This record gives sequence, structure tokens and C-alpha cells, in this order.
Amino acid sequence: MIAGAPVVVENRPGANTLIGADFVARAAADGRTLLYSTTSMAIAPLLQKTSLSVDGVVPVIQISAETYALAVSTSSTVTIPQDLERLAAARREGLNCSVVPGAPELACEQLKILLKGRSTSVPYAGAAPAVQAVVAGEADLTFAPVSSLLPLVHAGRLRLVAVSSRDVLPPDMGSLPLLSMAWRGFFLEGFTGIFAPKGTPKERMEQLNRELNAVLRAAEVRESMRISAQIPVGGGPEHLDSEMRRMHTRYREIIKLMGVDVTSR
Repeated sequence: MIAGAPVVVENRPGANTLIGADFVARAAADGRTLLYSTTSMAIAPLLQKTSLSVDGVVPVIQISAETYALAVSTSSTVTIPQDLERLAAARREGLNCSVVPGAPELACEQLKILLKGRSTSVPYAGAAPAVQAVVAGEADLTFAPVSSLLPLVHAGRLRLVAVSSRDVLPPDMGSLPLLSMAWRGFFLEGFTGIFAPKGTPKERMEQLNRELNAVLRAAEVRESMRISAQIPVGGGPEHLDSEMRRMHTRYREIIKLMGVDVTSR
């Protein structure tokens, strides 16, 4: 199915990944149209009421566990998480945190609670402009997948202050503090995964899962993911389903702490 077969990648951005999910949900349930998506699948339904068919896709396999980081410009005086508390207290206007929808946005909102409101979440349309805002000094910090930050870290333009996991960090990153240890109860986890339309035949789902697991076991794939600080996962569709449910529950708790109404999904 996968080996030697042509693959067409079609970007369907919008509505915090829900446009793409809806497109796949409405596709023929033959396992030939698949969705590659992220943690937003567990978060977006909590924050926005939608008629899109987000429940019309089912997990095939978890591709990776995301490693996130809190990053600042190398010109910043912030070197440890606690420096943000001191800086926010010293500034009348507080801090600006550049955000994109999903887990990074909820990380900025958790920081705002920790800083007693002395932080403002500034929305950006994508991860690249959100990160560039920090480099340019338009924002004080951002939360983003380490994979999207490493090129600018190696170029000397960004500094990582804390991370969600040290499991696959490059050796030159040193022993960065964990976000969950710096601030008790701070939660920032994520995934990437493959989904198929609901109703896809069991035999086809098993074939997809089997062949994608084989891809994830390939040495060159694992090395490529390691270099970008992504943790290969694999396993059966039930594993991704369990992870989605766990994160959905945890992020629901965080959204309630923010005082935001949670949708019934």
C-alpha cells in the first residue's frame, strides 16, 4: 500500500486543523485519504463549536510524541523559568507570549495564571511567524515544538529555557529544566498521528497500521526524527486513541481553570 505507491500531500489549513479533519471525514472510507494531524485534534473541539465532522475520523497510528520548549531571544536576560516571574513583576505591561492555536496557546495561558495575569497571549497565524516575533523582539517568549526551534537555536538567535521532555534533546542542549518541575502542575504534551475516515474496513486499517509501523521502525526514519527532537511511537490505533483521551481530559481541566466555557464535545 505504502511502499512504491505515490502519495499526494494536500494542505488543508484552517479552524485549528478542523478543516482538514472534516475533509478526510467526508472522503471515501477506503483508507486512501488519510489525515496527518496533531494535538489540536484533542483540544480544538473543547474550544470551538463546529458543524465540521471532526468525529468522522478514527486513529490509525501515533507517529510521534512532541517535545515542546519555552524559548526566548538570545538577547533576553531570561535564562531560567523563574526569570520570567521576576521580569513580569518588574514590567508595568508584563510579558508578551506569542502563540498559535492548540497546546502552545494553552501553555501561554497557563503561564498567565502563574504570573497572576502579568502576561498577554499574542496570537499568530502560524508557528513560523510566532517564533520570528520572539527573534525580532516583538514578543518576549513562545512555546513551540523543539523541532521548529532547533535551526534558530543552532543559529544563535533563540535560547531554550525549559522543555517538556529531555528524552531526545541533542547533547549540546545540556540539561534543561522540565516545565512540569519548574512550575508544579504545568502541562504541555502533544502528539502527531495518522487518522482515517470512520467506517474504513478493518482489514484496511490493519494494513495501514502494519505498514506505518514498519516505516517508523526504519533506521533512517528514526534518525531523522531524533535529529528534529521527535520521539517515534507507533503501536496500535488504541494507543493513539488512549493518548488523545488522556490529553483531552487534561486540557479540559486547564481550559476550565482559565475560566473559559468548554464545549460539550
